[in-house]
Amino acid sequence: MNNKRMIVLSIVGALALVALLLTITSVSARGERQVSAASLAQADAVPSTISYQGRLLDDGGNPVDGVHTMAFRVYEQVSGGVPLWTDSFPVPVEEGLFHVHLGVEPALFDGRALYEDALALVNAQKAEYGDQYEASAAVRAAWDAADAAYSASLKVARVALQDDPKAHAALMLGGTRKQSLSGWIEQATAFYTNLLGDGDLMAAMAGFGFDAAKLEAEQALVQAVVAANLVQEKEKGEAQDATKQRDASLDAMDAWMSDFKAIARVALEENAQWLEKLGFGAVP
Repeated sequence: MNNKRMIVLSIVGALALVALLLTITSVSARGERQVSAASLAQADAVPSTISYQGRLLDDGGNPVDGVHTMAFRVYEQVSGGVPLWTDSFPVPVEEGLFHVHLGVEPALFDGRALYEDALALVNAQKAEYGDQYEASAAVRAAWDAADAAYSASLKVARVALQDDPKAHAALMLGGTRKQSLSGWIEQATAFYTNLLGDGDLMAAMAGFGFDAAKLEAEQALVQAVVAANLVQEKEKGEAQDATKQRDASLDAMDAWMSDFKAIARVALEENAQWLEKLGFGAVP
């Protein structure tokens, strides 16, 4: 299997880390305190900073004042896990209230969008190939039915019109039948079109029980193969386009993951166990 396509197999596990749910940890004189991500100001798009307001209390539940050093962390899940972004700085607090702007790198959130796009295109590509396989099966079934009727009529025509060189040429009676679908369609179409259009040839075939109604019904079977093949070619094109879109999306996801791993290895150099939890392995 192509290594790039193997991304599809591990996409959920490897990229779950970008299903970002924010949790902020405040550090003050009373210790650490978890604040739910739901309390963050939400926006349609991730801005260059995240605005956050909070309330800081002492151990007795009283609002505090002054400047306090706080650590803020972005996690991949609601509780536990490895922080994807951290920062720590002094924050002025008045009557327990504080307001900060967190300079979270927007690119940190690109992974989720890339993941969702890639996952949607992976599923779309599978669906398109499912449609193609269904269309191919329909062509095969129509071809089998039409070929059975055509083969029988061809044998009769070779007997009924054996002394007619014009018929041999017009109906393509000589030689073997072509194995390709396009070649078979060419021979079968010429057979029925020219036969049904020539009264003398039809009269000769009628003596063997092959009248116009029978031959027109068989011609309709050939036309059904042609129609089914057009659908198949359409589905092939759509499946190929879906594959190209999927591959481009996976390439973008792969590039983002490569950058993310490189950044993670630098940022978490002193926390090798976090790298292992992320599935990146320990720093050598």
